[in-house]
Amino acid sequence: PTSGLDASLTVTVMRLIQLQAKQRQIPALCSLHQPRSSVWHNSIDYVLVMAPGGHVCYCGSRKDCLPYFEALGFPCPELTNPAEFLVDLVSIGDARDGNPEKDRERIQFLAQAFAVYQSKRWKDPSFAKAMHETKLNGGGRETSSLSRKRPFFQLAGHARLMTTRFAALFRRSWRQNIRSNALHLFRFLASAGNALLLSKIFPSVVPGSPPLAGSVADRVALLSFGAINMAFIAFMKAVTIFSEERPVIHREQTRQQYSPLEYLAAKICAELPLDSFFAAVFTTVLKLCSGLCISWGKVTATFSLMTVASASLGFFISSWSPPSGSLAVTASVPILVVLMVVGIINPSGVDLNNPPPAMVRALKTVSPFRFAIEALALGEYTGMEFHHEGDRGLFRNIRNLPKMGAMAMVRNGEQVLEALGLQQQTYANAMRELALLSVKFWGMSWLGLQVQQLWSRRGPKRAKQSQVTTAEPSDGGGQLLEKRHIETIEDTPPNSGSSSQPLVKVPTVRRI
Repeated sequence: PTSGLDASLTVTVMRLIQLQAKQRQIPALCSLHQPRSSVWHNSIDYVLVMAPGGHVCYCGSRKDCLPYFEALGFPCPELTNPAEFLVDLVSIGDARDGNPEKDRERIQFLAQAFAVYQSKRWKDPSFAKAMHETKLNGGGRETSSLSRKRPFFQLAGHARLMTTRFAALFRRSWRQNIRSNALHLFRFLASAGNALLLSKIFPSVVPGSPPLAGSVADRVALLSFGAINMAFIAFMKAVTIFSEERPVIHREQTRQQYSPLEYLAAKICAELPLDSFFAAVFTTVLKLCSGLCISWGKVTATFSLMTVASASLGFFISSWSPPSGSLAVTASVPILVVLMVVGIINPSGVDLNNPPPAMVRALKTVSPFRFAIEALALGEYTGMEFHHEGDRGLFRNIRNLPKMGAMAMVRNGEQVLEALGLQQQTYANAMRELALLSVKFWGMSWLGLQVQQLWSRRGPKRAKQSQVTTAEPSDGGGQLLEKRHIETIEDTPPNSGSSSQPLVKVPTVRRI
């Protein structure tokens, strides 16, 4: 953005870009070839130093850039613009003015050092210093200070680096979640509006009135639709976000920048507070506008755990899909509908003498809808006594009774739970099953990401293709023969046993 500008306008443009990035809470990427010293110190937060051929020699904080290269043995001279120093460090000079082979060796060393530094120690200056010591001693492992560390210090260093990576991933996920204020406003209004709408659809569950036997079916339907509503929102949000950032995750895991466990832990910690907040908004409005008997704490805890289980299901499906992410979005809705159908409770009662088929029973064990609705029903009907409106005649009492199946003659909440097949279940057990199901989904998500990472770390594949074409010269002479040799190298992590292994995916076209 500063090409063709003088030094003063360059500073003004960079300050404007920095201001817009902070106001909009978005990153701004700028390609600067010769920034002045004031731009380097005041307008740049992170630096990406690239050498000819696409080799990445550094990517990280501006404050850590110069100490990193100094630890490798390339200190920045005094009274020198750091930007100019970095450009000279990764440039290849002309054969008449310098030694291009020496420049290529220096760039190759810087690229390999940063690849190992990024994948093994992630911004640890002590590791860069050890790399420099290894180089000065001829590359032998026995001379590196890393090999002389004691196991306790190695374990402490790994724990510290894991904490650093987790903090960076959590910060990125949290910023991604809170970036769109319009989206959060929409979710807030949608949660409150859906709760208000559901309370108006079932008029027998009105606030301030005692529970009647005729409201049994409406209460089950109200709780079921509420759980389905929150589950769909959390599930689709998880699938959409994971599909969008899947290419980035695939690239970062290929370079071994962090482990799948660190990524999932950061996502859980970043997603849970917001999902719980919107679940609390939904349950608060639902309790105020309806006559549900379940306590606010139980219904909020159930809906919050339901959103966590639905999000974990979305991550589970997305983690096993191809890196493109389109299959996860396409297959997610049918899977969720099937789990919803097998998980809902029939308001008319359950016939225990006629169990469902084995396939349905198997699907019920992995349906978060089942355990969430069961927990809500147990919290609603446990200890409930139906209200009888005085002695107004037998027909009045019969008219207030439920009119469906096994619910026709129930007199209290315990009989309702027995008719629903939940007499042997408790609220705590249902919540425990829902929590265990969430943990299983997160575990399968970790396994899927681990498999994807191992698959992406296969050896390099080289695809070579030679194409010979002829072209007529402009002066009418003989034909020109042109041979193009195309070579593609897949992205693979650096190998400590080989110094010539490719660092990045580099499509190269050589004209012979």
